[in-house]
Amino acid sequence: MGQTVLPIFYDVDPSEVRHQTGSFATAFGKHEECFDGDMVQRWRSAFTLAANLAGGNLRNTDGYEGKFIRKVVDDITRRLKSLNNTYPDVPTNQIGIDSRVQLISNELDVGGSNNVHIIGILGMVGTGKTTVAKAIFRRFHQMFEGSCFLSKVREEDMVKLQIKLLSDILKLANVEVSSVDQGTKEIKRRLGRMRVLVIIDDVDCVKQLHELAINRDTFGPGSRIIIITRDKHLLKILEVDKTCTAQIMNKEEALELFCCHAFTESYPADQEYLELPSKVVNYCGGLPLALEVLGSYLCTKLKSEWRSALRKLKRHPHMPIYEKLKISYDGLIDDDVKDYSLTYLVSLLE
Repeated sequence: MGQTVLPIFYDVDPSEVRHQTGSFATAFGKHEECFDGDMVQRWRSAFTLAANLAGGNLRNTDGYEGKFIRKVVDDITRRLKSLNNTYPDVPTNQIGIDSRVQLISNELDVGGSNNVHIIGILGMVGTGKTTVAKAIFRRFHQMFEGSCFLSKVREEDMVKLQIKLLSDILKLANVEVSSVDQGTKEIKRRLGRMRVLVIIDDVDCVKQLHELAINRDTFGPGSRIIIITRDKHLLKILEVDKTCTAQIMNKEEALELFCCHAFTESYPADQEYLELPSKVVNYCGGLPLALEVLGSYLCTKLKSEWRSALRKLKRHPHMPIYEKLKISYDGLIDDDVKDYSLTYLVSLLE
């Protein structure tokens, strides 16, 4: 089944379990008097299989239960941490995140209503939708029977997405799906009774959600589904329970985020740079992506280069921030890194 089993041998040697000797021989002798021979043989085979698995043996710790329990707990903790590595990373910089997470958490009502809730997170590129969703996933995923965060749905192969959804929720490593249609049927068949948390990022087509069997009938009572998109019409078609619009940063949050990337601290230590961050922030429109991109680029740059960037932004006061960023990069980045930086930036903004 692909599941992890950790047998615990409490004051018994695995060989006694494997061969049904000692106290096990006595117990099985009694079972043979009361139960069908085929059934008893199946029990023997099950014990043999269990004893062949790697597990914890109390006798290997000199019989000290506390030491034994600690060893088992450490082993399970290590295994769980390994599983958690498949979960989306949340940026260490949490500026402006907590309040936005709380707003959406209130709508999710985790642990409250037993209905299946579908929440939409709507917003333009760069507003931090995905970052907030990752933080929500980290906060709540352990409160469900199964959970899955599907990233870049617009770009990924659908069969791979279906396999990930099944694998993550069922905690199986060998899920096989040969076609999209089969994957949709498997999701409906295998997840219908489970209480799950599913977050689907970068959705731009209703068909994607249909192929992932995302609807209120697919999952068990109390499930929560979050759909991240730029398409308001898509959320209307799905009749989501609530649409949460991603909020841009206020000026204080924007200034702090920009400075963290430009100076690696909340505010510049160099007095010469005190007036420059506020001017840059005014042109970024409170968009986290824009603040991070410009802040990271201007980090370690001379004051003259900062002023040059500001001049380029001022030339286009009515242009969307994404176009301003492109102009800034075109004019400021060295030729040997310009292509890579622009390609990376455009891939984020398209």
